[in-house]
Amino acid sequence: MKDETCQVMGISALVEVLKWRDAVLLYEDTEHGRATIPSLVNALQKKNIHIAYESFIAPSSTNEIIIEELQKLKALKTKVFVVHMMSNLLAPRLFLNAKKLGMMSESYAWIMTSFNMNFVHSMDSTVIESIQGLLGFKSCIPASTSLHNLTSRLRRKFYKEEPSIEVREVSPNGIWAYDATWALAEAVERAKMKNSTRSSQHGIMLLREILQKRSKGLSVKLGFKELVGVHHDLQTYKTYVTSFCIDVFKAVIEALPYKVHYKFIPFEDANGNMAGTYNELVYQVHLQKFDAVVGDTTITWNKSLYVDFTVPFTDLGMGTLVPKEEETMWIFLKPLSADLWITSAGFFILTGFVVWIIEKPVNQEFQGSPSQQIGTIFWFSFSTLVFAHSKHLISLLRVSMASLRNLKIKTGTCKRIVKELHSYEKEVEREAAKTADMKEKGADPYDLKQQENVLAESRMMLPDCQKRLEASLADLKGILAELEDELNQKEGPEIEEARTIIGEVDKLFQTTEA
Repeated sequence: MKDETCQVMGISALVEVLKWRDAVLLYEDTEHGRATIPSLVNALQKKNIHIAYESFIAPSSTNEIIIEELQKLKALKTKVFVVHMMSNLLAPRLFLNAKKLGMMSESYAWIMTSFNMNFVHSMDSTVIESIQGLLGFKSCIPASTSLHNLTSRLRRKFYKEEPSIEVREVSPNGIWAYDATWALAEAVERAKMKNSTRSSQHGIMLLREILQKRSKGLSVKLGFKELVGVHHDLQTYKTYVTSFCIDVFKAVIEALPYKVHYKFIPFEDANGNMAGTYNELVYQVHLQKFDAVVGDTTITWNKSLYVDFTVPFTDLGMGTLVPKEEETMWIFLKPLSADLWITSAGFFILTGFVVWIIEKPVNQEFQGSPSQQIGTIFWFSFSTLVFAHSKHLISLLRVSMASLRNLKIKTGTCKRIVKELHSYEKEVEREAAKTADMKEKGADPYDLKQQENVLAESRMMLPDCQKRLEASLADLKGILAELEDELNQKEGPEIEEARTIIGEVDKLFQTTEA
């Protein structure tokens, strides 16, 4: 796994799948060790994984310093550690000391990047035993006959020259070096540099052979002409820039709604060699010597400090391969089967029919000739597919329920006022009897006067209560008539209770008048 971006994405995905919400980063305190950390932090934060702590250890640290740092980590609540070490000597000491402190038990989780996992096979058995249960990322080298043969040859060679060294497998770094060496040797042979008399052309010819010839190595297919190819015509002194990245750039330019003039300038020196590193190439954009860089440039955190990158287009990730079909105006029907479309249409029509039944008695838009009503049903059914109706439906059910609520409220009001009227009538009778008794017994004139005032106040409440009862009765009769005549609702407990109260109040008024 040579691509740093793919590795940090894999680590963040693994932590997310295991549902760990916090992690501790433990890395080597060197320039290369720190370089990967910003992209790793960014990948974890995109998955909403909190970085609880960042710890770094120098390669020259003693065991005492390593144990002191591990004890700090042991005191943390977070028990998930992501280890990124570049040194093959530091990582084994780290895990041996972690095991001594009891930090390699089941309550801890360790994840290690490929830089050390690629060399696990060469570590001491005690180190391998100490990292049991650790999760790690390792560069994937596909198994092949050529790789098996190379491993066998190295085993025989080391057995003859260094019997004490056991070759279990070849590390990915060794395989990449082997591939690069073979690619260079083949390029030298093809360029026939031994027969060349112009030494100034050696670099140009060798670079051309490496870029143009696609060699198959043990790890990958070598050669980069599929990404960016530069060809110098020595006869016409013209330079041609081609291949995949260039084709992508041209396609993007052509898709723009306006015309953009551009010119490809190879980043080369006088001998045709690359004029610097990729970091130096990208920095030329920051210096405004170039407007952009087109090619296989890796996105790293330090480059992102002074330039902007496009979305990666060489890392496709997971995708779906589907046949390309000719587009028609009925393409929107493709997501669903015919049976499902028919079922959906049937339910929409049924919905329109139910709405028509409810709305027809009270909504003029649902009335008219039979053809108009059928058209309204279909229009309402299918119009709901594309927009929400802004007008409120005047449903019979909704109006009926609202009227029943009002009826119940008015009925309760009448009952309360009737009860209040009876209470005042009893109060008048009680105070009148008390007044008559005081007169009969010859009570003190002052006390009798006060009692007569109380009786007068009680009698004054009767006309006001009767007036409020008359108004409430009129409202109750009006709502009941609306339900019975307009909404054709003549049965129900609310209606029966309202009729009973109306009868009692009418009888009460007849008795009062008599």
